[in-house]
Amino acid sequence: MLRTLVSLLLLASASAHAAMSLPPPRTMHGKPIQCYNKSAGEVCNAGCSHSSCLWYQVGCMVGCDECSLEGKGMYPTPHDVQCKRGGAPVPKGDTPFPIPRTLPAAARTWNVANKSSMGDYTAYKPWSSPGASPIADPCGVASGFNADSPYANPPPGYKAGDRGSQVLKPSLNRTVVRAGGVLEAGFGFEVNHGGGFSYRLCPADQKLDEACFAATPLAFATDTHTIEWVDGSRAPLTIPAMTVTDGVTPAGSQWRRVPLPACNCDLGEECWWSDQKNGTKGDSLRAYEQQPGADKSSPRCPTGTQFPVPAPDLYGYGDVPAVLIKDQLKIPATLNGDYVLSWRWDCEQTDQIWSTCADITVTA
Repeated sequence: MLRTLVSLLLLASASAHAAMSLPPPRTMHGKPIQCYNKSAGEVCNAGCSHSSCLWYQVGCMVGCDECSLEGKGMYPTPHDVQCKRGGAPVPKGDTPFPIPRTLPAAARTWNVANKSSMGDYTAYKPWSSPGASPIADPCGVASGFNADSPYANPPPGYKAGDRGSQVLKPSLNRTVVRAGGVLEAGFGFEVNHGGGFSYRLCPADQKLDEACFAATPLAFATDTHTIEWVDGSRAPLTIPAMTVTDGVTPAGSQWRRVPLPACNCDLGEECWWSDQKNGTKGDSLRAYEQQPGADKSSPRCPTGTQFPVPAPDLYGYGDVPAVLIKDQLKIPATLNGDYVLSWRWDCEQTDQIWSTCADITVTA
């Protein structure tokens, strides 16, 4: 059954997963959000328009020096991703690392109570310590993999392994915001791996590396998200946000838990019950625990969700509604000039990080 699980994960991962769509990112090349057969009632593409979310990185684990940009599977270990610490390969048997999970328990989004038959398999995934995992490029890596990976699927016009900070052209129409003001930003899902995200700025005339972006993390201006259905089929909705400041990198920066839960099993969808009558753990596709009545509030997850659903229909894995998750960001009063905004999503289910960049101008 483990082989079946991994195969299903690979199928889900063959497409793209998420991206910042507001402000307009470099990855969308000045084009609007894509809508398919809108007149026929089909929804628009909230997070993956124009292959925007094919910019990410795989093999990113807390405690490793860098993302491996290789491997594929549900339960990778640091050895699977050829993890190095201090420039040297991690010796066999030297796992788990002597690095504790720093994420507050209330902010977990996956295998929250470690009910999986695989144990605490998310312990070194990026969201276990927000911001501490290495990242290959703050603007994403084309396909997320090295060029020689069999899983490489780069965006049209780019090669697998291209660094977004180097090959993506700045937007011609920059988003303008006042110093000391508020910037609206938002992202959308195609596949929900849980975890959380942050927004950061780097001056446009500096090297767009993680050190530059980490120097200016942005704070959130409100304690809520605005949920916007990008096809206009529903009115926008406001839901509470969980902001995380403890156990994060850089210290004191603000991150937010992904507010939409997946179904409560390792894969995040197609869950079913384990056989507890004979004391067996069941297989890893199965639900962690029964949540009576869950089928009434979350029919796509009849065994329940990883954490409570914030509002009707706002949950899922590969079937997340086509919504933008929007936040209001505080722009420091001391800034002035052209900047690049980076959205970083640290996953909890997988050893992956999605990152997207947009161009803004801060005026006095």
